[in-house]
Formats: sequence, C-alpha cells, structure tokens
Amino acid sequence: MSIFEEVGLTWQGKEYTVPADQVMGLVEVVEDIITIEELSGRGVKRAKLARAFAAALRYAGAGKIDHQDVYNQLFGAESMVATTTAVSGLLSLMIPPEHLQTREPEPEKNQATRKAKDASASSGKHTS
Repeated sequence: MSIFEEVGLTWQGKEYTVPADQVMGLVEVVEDIITIEELSGRGVKRAKLARAFAAALRYAGAGKIDHQDVYNQLFGAESMVATTTAVSGLLSLMIPPEHLQTREPEPEKNQATRKAKDASASSGKHTS
C-alpha cells in the first residue's frame, strides 16, 4: 500500500499518469533536481523547475521531453500562471496526500501554565 495517490501530469494537452505505487520513485527523481524547500521558497529558479518538471514528465512516460521546451513555457503572456502551476504541481505530488488535507488545528497548550503546574507539584512538602 502506498502513502501516495495516483498522479497526473499534463503537457501540451496530454495527461500522463503515475500509479500510486510508483509516485515515491517520481518524488526521488524530482528531489534529485529540486527540493520541496526550494519549491516553496522565494525566487524559484526557473531552469531547475523546468528540469524537474521535464524529468517528472519523462518518468510518467511522456517520452523525450526537453527541459528547454518546459523552460520556454515558463515565459510569455501567461508566464506567472505557468510557473505557479508547475510549482504547485510538483509540490502536490511530492507531499503525501494525508498532509495536504485540511485538519482542524489542535489547541495549543500554554507552556507557561504547564511549567507553573509542574513547579507547584514539585514544590510540595519538603522534609529536612
């Protein structure tokens, strides 16, 4: 059983699918080029993004996809949309789905209160 779900990557109107049990291999291919931290930070390097997305497409069975073709798509009238879509796509395939689901936040415990209670419990009766 895989922690991932099936992933679909689209290039020039065609979708390529990676089965759930092969997504970890896809993540490894992408991470050899660009990490989650690099993708989620400021100033993503488009050349690395293009190489990673092209590698992901090849892994998914798209054949000979040249990273220069992907890089070229990151410019033009819709450049920000294309770049954001590529970044989002790579991030969403790299993060296990259970970590992408919205959960209600757990109430934070007040550290100061917990320490105060611990301190009062240990300050009980001292015998000399």
